[in-house]
Amino acid sequence: FHPDWHNSERRRRRIMKLTLTLSYLAVIGLYHAEAFAPNPSVGARPPVASRGGIVDVKASSSGDEPLVDVSKISGTADRVLKEITSYDVSQLQNNLQDGEVGQRGELYVAAQFGLILCIVIGGIPVVGDAINNILGPLLLVSGAGVGVLSIVDLGSDSLSPFPKPTSSGTLKTDGIYSQMRHPMYTALLCVMLGLSLVTNSADRLLLTTLLYYIMEIKSDKEENFLTEQFGSDYDQYKSKVTEKFLPMGLLKMLPWTD
Repeated sequence: FHPDWHNSERRRRRIMKLTLTLSYLAVIGLYHAEAFAPNPSVGARPPVASRGGIVDVKASSSGDEPLVDVSKISGTADRVLKEITSYDVSQLQNNLQDGEVGQRGELYVAAQFGLILCIVIGGIPVVGDAINNILGPLLLVSGAGVGVLSIVDLGSDSLSPFPKPTSSGTLKTDGIYSQMRHPMYTALLCVMLGLSLVTNSADRLLLTTLLYYIMEIKSDKEENFLTEQFGSDYDQYKSKVTEKFLPMGLLKMLPWTD
């Protein structure tokens, strides 16, 4: 066989496995969303997943009422089918023409569908290679630079990996901390994002998104500790430096920011 045939066959099997998995999760979600009727008098148990699918529904301990109302699943399917077949397409066309052109947020819609298109085709047309070859290394270098500057401006008395500030630390409001409140986290995210682009790794990019979420939560916790330790001084600092991770000077240069 031609070697490309094996690649296409493996790709087809992966797509089939993903489709079956999503379908299986959808069935479980349907059971959880529609099938369980709350009943305080019955100790309801959720269906158990098995190799053959969802285990058969058991009767309640009293024997009077089933734990799962299967009719609700059928009713939901009928309702969805009825709504879809009776959908008013002409009204959707009217909705698209409603409002004043240019005042309806078209820019957000264009950005939304542009990103969806890039995700579907698996890359960014025209500039995709430039992003990997230029933006990736740029983020790595700039992130490393911001990290070093953050460590220097923070000082050894305040440097710690924990969100709770050190007892000997002082509130830093100058240097890079006059531009953003958590530049060290910014440096870390830039380096990880740059590494994701340079290596063209979707897994690293996904994990970097998760890292951003963790940094967001950690920074909130850290700011609570800082408020406890420095009181109104930190509140005044927050009101002056409004950005957590992005430098205010850079944001002022962007045309879409005020």
